[in-house]
Amino acid sequence: MEFRMPIVRKAGAATAPVQPTIAKKRKRTLNPKLDAGSSDRSEAPAPSNAEPRAGKPVGKNSPPEEHQFQKGQSGNPSGRPKRKPDADTDSMIIGLMEELITLRTAQGKKKKVTRAEGLMRATYERAVKGDIRATKLMFETYAKGCCQRDGHAGGGPID
Repeated sequence: MEFRMPIVRKAGAATAPVQPTIAKKRKRTLNPKLDAGSSDRSEAPAPSNAEPRAGKPVGKNSPPEEHQFQKGQSGNPSGRPKRKPDADTDSMIIGLMEELITLRTAQGKKKKVTRAEGLMRATYERAVKGDIRATKLMFETYAKGCCQRDGHAGGGPID
């Protein structure tokens, strides 16, 4: 399909139809010299922020020294506060393991023991029933206890 402009005639004058012209878009650059038609990019001056100062280049990911963080200063001084240390974890665990709990023995009697002893009794029962991990843990604990009691070195895990 062909595009034609409508003919506009002035009174008393005969004219030919006018064809529209399509202007080509040119790429614009930031340098006015290049926009004027010069194609040589080597003439363009370097941006002012890329000039080296004190021997260090300034540009992307390299700000001027006066705008860099001072030594020992955080990038976000009012950021998330540091975590407060919890209570001494070792003393907390020792306190838990030394608490007294009530167990029922095989005969149905109630017995007060420490939590550590109750865990060792439960691990022993699982080992007797055939739990391999519980058996390994019992042997390692036994070996470590025997070595400490007798003054021997070692007592590491059994392979």
